[in-house]
Amino acid sequence: IASTVEASTADGPVRVRIDRIAGALPVRLDLEGVHLADGAGEFAALDRVRLVWSPLALLGGTVAVDAVEVDGGRVLRAPETGEPATSGPVTAPTLKFPAPPVAVRLATLRVAGLALDRQLAGQAATLDAELQASVSKASATARGWVTASGTGGTGRLDLDLAVVPADGTLRAELRASEPEGGLVAGLLGLPDRPPLSLTLTGDGTLAAW
Repeated sequence: IASTVEASTADGPVRVRIDRIAGALPVRLDLEGVHLADGAGEFAALDRVRLVWSPLALLGGTVAVDAVEVDGGRVLRAPETGEPATSGPVTAPTLKFPAPPVAVRLATLRVAGLALDRQLAGQAATLDAELQASVSKASATARGWVTASGTGGTGRLDLDLAVVPADGTLRAELRASEPEGGLVAGLLGLPDRPPLSLTLTGDGTLAAW
C-alpha cells in the first residue's frame, strides 16, 4: 500500500511517502513516518497517523470515518502548489456548492503535539486539536477546538460552524483567546503582541455578514 501511495502521488503537487503501514486492514490503518513534499522538498512529516473507518457504511451511501489521529510530527512551511495566480473578473464569494454523491461523517479528528516551525507561524509553536465534521446534501458542519502553544503561552479557538449549501447561509460561533506575546498577534503584526479575545456569532449569507 505504501508503494502504491508513493507512486500515485509522484507526479502530483504534493508527494506522499509512508515509512510503515500496520493495523487491522481495512478497518484500521496505522501509519508511521508520513512524509509530505512538494517541488521545493519536504514541508511536513507526521510521526504517527491512525485512521479508523467503517467500510460497510458505504453501502448506505456514507463515508463514515470514526477517527483520524495525528500523534507528533513537524510542519516546516506551507506547501507550494505551483499554480499560477488567476486573472480575470472577480466574482462574489458564495457558500453554495453541489450536493456530494455520498455523505461524509468524521466523528473525531485529533491532533496531538504537532510542531509548527517558526517559518510557518512566525514563532515555534505546538498544535493540538479535536474536531468533528460532516458533509451531506443538507449541510456541512464542523465543531471542536484548536490550541497553539508557543513562547507567549497557549491560544485557543473554539468553533461551531454550519453551512447550508442550498441557500448559501453560514451559522458560526467562534471564540478565540490568547495571552500576551501569542501566535496570532504575531501573525497579524500587532505591536508588542497584546493579549487577544474574540467572540463571533452570526447566521446568514455572506452578503448579510
